[in-house]
Amino acid sequence: DVITMELECAYRECFVDGDCSSLYYVAHSLMKFQSLYGLIPFVRAKGRCAKQVATLLSSMRDQKGQDFISRLPAPKTHTLYLIDRDLDPVTPLMTQLTYEGLIDELWGIKTGVLVLTEVTPSRAASSTSSSSAKPSKTKLLLNGGDPLFSETRDLPFHAIHKIFSARAKELEEKERLRHGPQAMTLAKVIGEHLKAKELLGTHLDLGTHIREIIEKRSFLRRLYCEQALVEDGNHDSEVEYILECIYRGEPFPKVLRLLVLLSLVSMGLKPKLYETIRREIIQTYG
Repeated sequence: DVITMELECAYRECFVDGDCSSLYYVAHSLMKFQSLYGLIPFVRAKGRCAKQVATLLSSMRDQKGQDFISRLPAPKTHTLYLIDRDLDPVTPLMTQLTYEGLIDELWGIKTGVLVLTEVTPSRAASSTSSSSAKPSKTKLLLNGGDPLFSETRDLPFHAIHKIFSARAKELEEKERLRHGPQAMTLAKVIGEHLKAKELLGTHLDLGTHIREIIEKRSFLRRLYCEQALVEDGNHDSEVEYILECIYRGEPFPKVLRLLVLLSLVSMGLKPKLYETIRREIIQTYG
């Protein structure tokens, strides 16, 4: 599973504002982790901020003393790697294409929880709520406790359908046995079976909705633009696409991600292009 501190402003504070106070909280959290899962014997750091965290971690260990270390449980982690985000600024600007990544792109995952403020397509058709009613919110916990999500979260989206289909067949077989002569022996697992069936239905709904979005021409064009920016040397067509997004009034964070990616791969924007983009952004977004 992914453990996150949700320090959304940490990157800006460290690399723009010069405020590295968030690094203390990172080191303190790692000390808490070690108090639960044992001392991490080897720490490797890459980057300025990562090295500061490693230094803070070492100081905190020394302050706790040998008595504290001796009471820690047996180590469960051999090596800790600390890596600065600015060593690879391109990756977070690209559209994620794994199952979990697409869920995060389209709805956003916060502290391991997905909040859906609208019903999925198959259920929307049967909804009779009035337009004035507040949209219902459904929370879905996305972590290793969900076996199906754990199996598919890191797979490319096109590979999950086969797994979903196989799991559906397994559940159908268990449903058949549940009503057969072995029903009494299966009684104690009925609850688990129903929960698995409900989770499968939720993931199938999510998968259907994701497929509808990623098959749209607008999504494919953006994906092509991103890939062309990191692969090609001439970015004229990509600049035209970005300007087109601005003219259409696309969500500004999406436009900004493309602009930052363009700037990174081009080693900065030329003054004339910068002024053109600046003028169009002001005219469209104010």
